[in-house]
Amino acid sequence: MINSYQNNINFSGYKTNFSKQFEEFLRCDNPSREQKEVLKQELANVISKRSNDKHKLGEGKFHNTYKIDDYYVFRVDKDEKPYIDTPIKRKHVKYDGFKGFKSYFGYIVARFGDFEIFKNALGSSKKSVNAGIPFDLSSRYYNMLENGILPDRKLMKNITKYYNETYLPTFSKLPQRAYDNLVKDFVSLNKSATKESFDLIDSYDCNNPNNFVQVGKSIRIVDDLSTKFSESNISDVTHVFLRNYGAKETSQSKKMKREIFNKCMIAAMKHDFTKGSIRLEKTLQFVGIKEPIEDFAQNINDISMLPKRKRVPMLKEYLNSI
Repeated sequence: MINSYQNNINFSGYKTNFSKQFEEFLRCDNPSREQKEVLKQELANVISKRSNDKHKLGEGKFHNTYKIDDYYVFRVDKDEKPYIDTPIKRKHVKYDGFKGFKSYFGYIVARFGDFEIFKNALGSSKKSVNAGIPFDLSSRYYNMLENGILPDRKLMKNITKYYNETYLPTFSKLPQRAYDNLVKDFVSLNKSATKESFDLIDSYDCNNPNNFVQVGKSIRIVDDLSTKFSESNISDVTHVFLRNYGAKETSQSKKMKREIFNKCMIAAMKHDFTKGSIRLEKTLQFVGIKEPIEDFAQNINDISMLPKRKRVPMLKEYLNSI
């Protein structure tokens, strides 16, 4: 059972009657039918009041996410009429409530039919910024490209404004620790996933940058796990934070992209996560590094073989030279 009290991240903030009863439900090994029905009705009351734009926290291709309170959120399909059923606790044998994970909030705590309950990654924070650009902008941008249509000037102006004035300043100013903790969770998930001999390996969904959210001085992951055929590596991390949306580049935006890249690479070096550097050719081009990818990957590998105390200083020196 995933117990909200087992997670190493705690909040202090507003808690609805639903959340209070929900936590009682989580603590109970054998909740009664009556307890489940009461909780189901409490969620129905929450949904009727909070399924609106005022309480919407996020939108994806298939789901909308709404705030219940400072502790929990619910997610539901966008295109189907959802139904509420008696709650089922989510059991995740491999990860035991994700103890020790500092960034991951994307695990489903329980399901009520079509409604999924997650921890609220934002807590009582009033401000947060998702990586990349908002879903409404990215979906329009990619849909136009897929249909052979050149994105219009107004769309590109809005993308450039958000990317250069909101996203890049926010994520480039985050402390190195934010990226360190994030990469550490990638490493932890790799280690946990590969203990089992599965054809598919659990991974964070790096195809949607909006799954990665700045909260205070941290980065938090807010979607359920996906799967793929190989372990995650540094190219998955840079794919989240350094994606080309066609935003107009300025000298300042170029500098901020480079700062994000350097922090990702430093975090990877600290946590032995530099595998996949050979896949960073497009990322190097995007951040203005002209080093041939073969030379870059070889140099990163050589630095990773140094004694641990020498790796980060040598990496910083190398990154400043290219």
